[in-house]
Amino acid sequence: MKTARVLGLGVIALATTRFCLCETAAPQEVRIFDTMVTSPTVLASDAVSRPSGWRPITAGQLEHDWKGDVCAVNNHIALVLRRSAQGAECYYRLGSQMVKGPTLIPTSRNAGKANSAHMFKLIENMPQRVTIEATATLASGGKLTTRYTLKMGVPIVETQAGDETCALLVEAPARHVVLPDPFAGDLVLSAADAQTPQVRFPSEHMLLQLQEDRNAIVMPVWLSSQQRVRLHIGGSGDAKTIHVAEVTYPQAHQPAVWVAVLAAPNIWHEQRQGELHPVKDAKLDWKAPFRAQWRADLRRTDGLTDSWKCPIRNAKGEFEGVGFSLKKARTGWASAGGTFAYPPCIEGDTCYLRKTKFEPWPEIQYDDNRSALLYPFCRLDGSPAGALGVLNALDAALQGTSKASLRNALRIQSVERDKWPPTCTVTGEYEKIFDAGQEKTKKTFLLGRLEEMNNFVIGIRSRMNEFLDWGRKTRAWLAKTKAEKPQLAALADEFENHIAQFAKVYERRKLDERTPAAARVLIDKVIQLIDSNEDREKKLERIKQLGRETRTIGGNQDSAIGEFRMFTKQLRQRAGMRMTEAQDDAAFEFAREMRQRTMEVLQCAFGHESAEAD
Repeated sequence: MKTARVLGLGVIALATTRFCLCETAAPQEVRIFDTMVTSPTVLASDAVSRPSGWRPITAGQLEHDWKGDVCAVNNHIALVLRRSAQGAECYYRLGSQMVKGPTLIPTSRNAGKANSAHMFKLIENMPQRVTIEATATLASGGKLTTRYTLKMGVPIVETQAGDETCALLVEAPARHVVLPDPFAGDLVLSAADAQTPQVRFPSEHMLLQLQEDRNAIVMPVWLSSQQRVRLHIGGSGDAKTIHVAEVTYPQAHQPAVWVAVLAAPNIWHEQRQGELHPVKDAKLDWKAPFRAQWRADLRRTDGLTDSWKCPIRNAKGEFEGVGFSLKKARTGWASAGGTFAYPPCIEGDTCYLRKTKFEPWPEIQYDDNRSALLYPFCRLDGSPAGALGVLNALDAALQGTSKASLRNALRIQSVERDKWPPTCTVTGEYEKIFDAGQEKTKKTFLLGRLEEMNNFVIGIRSRMNEFLDWGRKTRAWLAKTKAEKPQLAALADEFENHIAQFAKVYERRKLDERTPAAARVLIDKVIQLIDSNEDREKKLERIKQLGRETRTIGGNQDSAIGEFRMFTKQLRQRAGMRMTEAQDDAAFEFAREMRQRTMEVLQCAFGHESAEAD
């Protein structure tokens, strides 16, 4: 850790007084206080909300002879450093109160957690940001140094590791933790599912610890996927919790870990799935605390999670806030799942939920013994200034770092060649034109649209081939892994079974014969009929038959890429689950590479993959 240049500003004596740290009308500057006395125990919420006898430190002042403990505060969060505590204690604002939140405990490489802090030093003290360096003693007699930064206007604490600090323990007991994943459905781990006291977790930049009172989400954020994340499980039975999330500091990058606290009354919700109906809406006993794109995680009987965006129904009965369209009855269509009842919806601040069924996939069932989870993924226009969703907190934490644009990488990119009209649209158009006897007068239009449809069929096939090529390459990698590391054979076989679904889809949908070349033949026949003077009735009959045959080719290709995406998403999520169950580093890293490989095809999508609809 670099030593900060200390400005010789001297100490300005200020009288102690009584403050109210919960006043949200005050400017959102960061303030820092000497509590004047040391507390042997965690401070009560009232003691932080309305402190008495604390001495404020003037902005710009760095030298100070601390009499008590340290508290830094902005309009959203307070950070308390007590001499007798192992780490920094965070309080989050909820109405007029500051509520005790996570405790941030640094650990050393060899000597474990610190016993207590014995020295505090101000590194920065400005209205925009305050940085405090805390030096703690270890049981071995050594020292552990960590810096804590609180910025103006955001509920985030940045921690920076000193030379001996290797990891941060985020102590925030939760029954559920979530890794948000826009590409394949969230990875959800419940304390009841954990089979060991410690679980290594995928280190994909963030983690949500859903707090028991449902008024806060603690969200550690880090820079590198090479940092290790481990969950510590405590208690038993109904009292079993994921007590601590441990995040290592990076060695080769900025040695920082951020902890955000997203807080609002009922900022997340848990709903027992056994109380939901496949078609009829259940009105939840929960009100969305602010306007956001909420995310609903429904847990399946096969252990996977389906993550759904919550559309907002406006006063006109239209759905907004999700980027795709739904019918008035809130039914949607997906190339792999057909027509289905879309699970969540928000009207005003009221949420409705149902556990849908998919006719083509009766094996996909939601587990009645588990709970659906809802949380804010991203705030929308019209939400209060202080309200944050997960993506907003991620942006704020990583601002100014090498990962400042990470949010852009969490979006599914559209494929540039996905710009042509689909077969169902164009065949419907030319059938109507022929029915009206206008094929000759609209010949130029028809020729253009038929050529565009041909490009669509070719484009869909090219995307389908990307999945198939990826599958062949991945199976070769799995075979090589099995040969070199026989202990991973069972895991490799499981992954290979998912990819084997590609070939089954290809055969079932007869894609060897339903090709772009076959579609081109049908298109040419339509073109020939434009100027044909044959019997009108026969001509119309032939046009309708050509339309049916063309839609059969297009529909099967469309469904195939939807199913390819569905199987790849399942593989990605399954690999994440296997990471949490890995008994050694070899299995963990193998599952991690499998999960990462799926991004080669999941990071972009054609519209017909229905990537945005769940």
